[in-house]
Amino acid sequence: MYFRTRESYIPGSVGAVPSPPPVDCGAPVILDDFDVPKYELKPKHYVPLQGVATFIRTVLATVGRVIGPPTAPRQIIGVLTAIEGHTDNSGAEKMNEGLSLSRAGAVRGQLREELRRLGIDLPERLFPLIARGETAPRAPNTTEAGRRQNRRVEIRVCTVTRPVPTVTA
Repeated sequence: MYFRTRESYIPGSVGAVPSPPPVDCGAPVILDDFDVPKYELKPKHYVPLQGVATFIRTVLATVGRVIGPPTAPRQIIGVLTAIEGHTDNSGAEKMNEGLSLSRAGAVRGQLREELRRLGIDLPERLFPLIARGETAPRAPNTTEAGRRQNRRVEIRVCTVTRPVPTVTA
């Protein structure tokens, strides 16, 4: 499953859907400097992916815990890892959209492999892909350095929570 924009993704959505449970996402891990027009990972991308896998394992260990203030407690019920692919502005817009999806897919595949090495096998649906193409540059595309920054994948690990009923006296 993949979505074109960040605003449109709700995991597992088909047609009209109920409100999703609250999701809290951390800062993204950014893998940049993909080659043009390629989606293969570089050796420098593997260590950050191992770190993301270890972090996901840590988050999974907190499932069931109650967090938040006593007046609005929430229980952690799972983890979701959004993977957003990007390109620079070289090439046609449709090609860049497909390339950004391929980059995100390659990262998802390797991240799931890293998790399996840790003994964790999560379903693919918990790793939604977002194809942004050239629509969200981090730097100007006017220099090679800027274009390298824009050829990236952003990974956001998110905790999914639900309200815990409070007892009033």
